[in-house]
Amino acid sequence: MRRLSLLPRAGLFLFFAYLFPFGGTFNGVVLPQIKWVTLVLMTIIVALWLVTRWRQKWIWYRTSLDNVLILWAMAFGLSLLANSEVWRRILIGLWFVGVYLGVWYIVQDALANGALKRGLLVDAFLFAGLLVLIFGYIQLGSSSFDLAQFRLPRPGSTIGNPNSLGAYLIVLIALAAGRAAFPRNPAERIVMGFYTLVAGLLLFFTFSRGAWLGSGAALGILGLMVLHQRDLLSWSRLRVWWVSLVPTQKNGLIAGFLAILVVLILVGVLFWQSFSQGGRSSDLRLNIYRVAVDLFVEKPLTGHGLFTFGRGLERSQSMPPQQPHSHAHNVILNVAAELGVFGLIAMFVTVFIALGMIRRNWREVTLKDQAALAGSTAAVVGFGVHHLTDTPFMMVTVALSGMLVLIVATAPLKPVPITATWRRLGHPIAIVGLCVLLLGSGFWSARVVSRYFDALLLVNEDDYRGAAQQMQAAIDADPALSVYHQQQGFLYGMASLTMPDSAENAIAAYENFVKLEPQSAVGWANLAGLYWQVGRQDEAIVAMENAVEAAPLSWQLWFNLGSFRETAGDLEGARTAYANALPAGTIMYPAWQETELRREIAQQTVLSDDAQMAERIIQAYITQNTLDEAFADLWWVSREKATTANTVIYMIAISLIYEPPPADYFEDLIAEAVLLSQTEEDQAWIHLGRGWLARYADDEAGALSEFDEAQSLIAPGIGRQDYVNGINFGYALSLRYVAPRQFLPQVYYPTANPLLVYLLENSS
Repeated sequence: MRRLSLLPRAGLFLFFAYLFPFGGTFNGVVLPQIKWVTLVLMTIIVALWLVTRWRQKWIWYRTSLDNVLILWAMAFGLSLLANSEVWRRILIGLWFVGVYLGVWYIVQDALANGALKRGLLVDAFLFAGLLVLIFGYIQLGSSSFDLAQFRLPRPGSTIGNPNSLGAYLIVLIALAAGRAAFPRNPAERIVMGFYTLVAGLLLFFTFSRGAWLGSGAALGILGLMVLHQRDLLSWSRLRVWWVSLVPTQKNGLIAGFLAILVVLILVGVLFWQSFSQGGRSSDLRLNIYRVAVDLFVEKPLTGHGLFTFGRGLERSQSMPPQQPHSHAHNVILNVAAELGVFGLIAMFVTVFIALGMIRRNWREVTLKDQAALAGSTAAVVGFGVHHLTDTPFMMVTVALSGMLVLIVATAPLKPVPITATWRRLGHPIAIVGLCVLLLGSGFWSARVVSRYFDALLLVNEDDYRGAAQQMQAAIDADPALSVYHQQQGFLYGMASLTMPDSAENAIAAYENFVKLEPQSAVGWANLAGLYWQVGRQDEAIVAMENAVEAAPLSWQLWFNLGSFRETAGDLEGARTAYANALPAGTIMYPAWQETELRREIAQQTVLSDDAQMAERIIQAYITQNTLDEAFADLWWVSREKATTANTVIYMIAISLIYEPPPADYFEDLIAEAVLLSQTEEDQAWIHLGRGWLARYADDEAGALSEFDEAQSLIAPGIGRQDYVNGINFGYALSLRYVAPRQFLPQVYYPTANPLLVYLLENSS
């Protein structure tokens, strides 16, 4: 059978260069413009495949996983039937599973009929990987490093998430290393060796610990395959080989071994130290694992449905402040929670069959396919190991990377034709039918998403009501997708601030949303704020009680409940709610001084050390009193340990009050704060410091201007996230773009540092 000619080869390379770095990323899935391009390209590829196999009279061949797909179909079907209330969310997952199934059969078909070669697929993937590496290093070049504070840039390249990039790089490294280990010529060994090192260095900076483990496993397997190919897996043969080397070769190998050992020690130290970093301790994963186990115990046979883990996690954890996740960070637990025992059986049978097929292929492989087979086998192992600590296959790019190497590693070297009559007839009908169904539903979904996205674009013109009204077309077309109701309610809620008659529309939208997502604290809180706005106080209190029940760790929601109860005259109920809203730092917010009951509750709480420092600084600054010398000396010494922008700004305040140094010292402090700043809140601290300096220089207008600029940087807007990572409710759990802000202004949900808010309030 003829191989691909030059033009189709170039098309394959270009398609890979589009798909993996761009089309298959979250942006590629979420943004309708990219979705349309991807769907058109998918249609062209399916059409070319069908025309080619018809004109060249291709034969249908069996694949290694044909039989196990029946088990997967049973797991998916039973899970859907047992969880019909979330059928719309499950269908999202099933659509992507269908795409991967179509890719599996189309690529296997092209390989079996000789139109594609394993090496060509690997080369096209490595070509696409160049773009990912280039963008990754561009990000590194524009980022700041602070190894002393253990602060690395963690690039995401075009893929976005560093952990997902890590999963992609495992595959890239394994395939490049396979080319270097089994080169077609000496030049290829050098080029692919350099490629491996460049990709490995980028992987290091992702600081994806699971990807580090996965890449280590991949390179370890590749090393064993090299030894097997050279018949060096026994100690006796290794000794004979070692003796045969000349001293220069031995010294080079020893030096290389020592270099690898040093790298492993360094990575091991960083790996261990990383667990002491905020947000990267083992507790996060262990809590998610616990939820996955609990979900499995609830429905052990069928699970809760494909693509529903994020919903179960939201029900089991307090969101906010905890972060939404769409997966269990462990593929076994994820399958158990979503598909139950039947899914686990299908997964373990798949792994068993795949490993058996890889073993058979390695025994039968010819010299020309060694590099591709060795690299893809290593990638499959590394990919699997990584997914025991994370599950980035939720991103299409990562899933297709894993699918590609699984195909290359397991596709039979000697394919067996389909002979049974029923399969020869049913197989092509099923595959073509699947392609038509996927493409048809994909274009329908893209059309609905385009309407939804066009409505959101009106927000840039502050036409909230118009955006909400235009979104109705998407809701009418797809009423079971909860995110459409959520966003419409949010937009009507924003519009109601200036057009009160929009409040009832917002309430109706949020009522529809919480019917579909009753575990959503954000939905209940916004509904409560809207109820309160229109005077439905009893319903507002009940809705806010639902919100705090869903997110008991959110002090802001407890504060809202206390405020509602206090206004309604339920002082004891308000007192109880306020008592749950009292982390030490929060009482610095001015809202705690607005009523007698709040002041009473706040006075019973001891300020944190930072809050006490800020209060003493601002009181001394306002009253022009001097600070206690011992206190000032203590914080003057801490100047040497300044690691954040706000710490440096405190030094400015102390300097102004306690023996002010020369003016150029303040310039140095501001410059240092700028270097330490990473967020808009950091910039607000800097403007606060500049305002203090301006006031000290009797430039009151300049001071007020700086304070106003600081206020604008922390003022919540629709384009600024209030609930950090809350945007994942749309992106990761619904695969839809959403407004970054989660809570309506009708809900009290301050996000800026309470000390910063306090200092600005008292400085202005």
